[in-house]
Amino acid sequence: MAEQPPAGKGPVWHSLAADQVLKELSTSENGLSSQEAAERLKRYGPNALTPAKKPGFFAKLWAQLNNVLIFILLAAAVVVAGLQEWIEFGLILAVITINVLIGMIQEGKAEKAAEAIKAMLSASATVVRDGRRVSVDADQLVPGDVVFIKSGDKVPADLRLLEITNLQVQEAMLTGESVPVSKNLALVPERSGLGDRKCLAYSATTVSSGQGLGVVVATGDNAEIGQINKMVSEVENVKTNLLVQMEILGRWLAIIVVTIALAAFLLALLLAKEPFVDAFESAVAIAGALARDGGQQHKQQPARSGAQPTREASSDHQMTCAVHQTPAGSLWLC
Repeated sequence: MAEQPPAGKGPVWHSLAADQVLKELSTSENGLSSQEAAERLKRYGPNALTPAKKPGFFAKLWAQLNNVLIFILLAAAVVVAGLQEWIEFGLILAVITINVLIGMIQEGKAEKAAEAIKAMLSASATVVRDGRRVSVDADQLVPGDVVFIKSGDKVPADLRLLEITNLQVQEAMLTGESVPVSKNLALVPERSGLGDRKCLAYSATTVSSGQGLGVVVATGDNAEIGQINKMVSEVENVKTNLLVQMEILGRWLAIIVVTIALAAFLLALLLAKEPFVDAFESAVAIAGALARDGGQQHKQQPARSGAQPTREASSDHQMTCAVHQTPAGSLWLC
């Protein structure tokens, strides 16, 4: 693997005079020899951004499904399928599918944002090699190369400017400046911000007017655009307060549903003395209703094992109840 110079630990190029910069990089205004450039290319690697690791399709799918509320909806889908309520089964699956699709589309947009940064890089560069100007692929540039830029060019790497003629560079993507920046060769303090380093030209910025000559001081991931690419690629997914609250709500909802279903099962089995299968079916029906519509009024299923459903309603609230007549007494399930 190609060796990369440590970012942030090298010389502060904007505070060094041009002759010091050339000395640090073991080069001159006549550029590198082809042999030296080839050796440095092996040492530092190509002038390209490292692609971010992309999760596979199933990893993305699991990231969208790994949610308590989704698990509750899946459980509800299984229950309503068992009760043969196919319309509600289809609606629940549609909700889950839409949620997953939206999440995956949003992740895809984030990946495209990282890829868009690579499209900003220059494809070629005019470089001084063996004392003469030649055109090379931009990914072949190495620290110490002397590069010529002119109006309309994209800066192919981070450059310490050596000569300029009315040079202006559009740096909005890095500094937010709405107008082109006029470059000069004046040195600035080490802690100066990007917008104040007028003696530097940055990779992927565009030359608006004029021309200049500069020596490459950083390539690939060590250039300023490379640092941005790293941040975009390594950004962590931070959950918003709304998502955190929804997860808490989902966990409590799951606990409440399971608790009520378990209580209904035990009451039907122990108090009403129903057969195990009937008690289990009643508990599953209640759990499905709660998970499916949050306890809202729903269609009453046909009674099983001799149960006779009846309905009661008040003017304030409507409630659907089923009374199971058993030898031990009556059990109301609402």
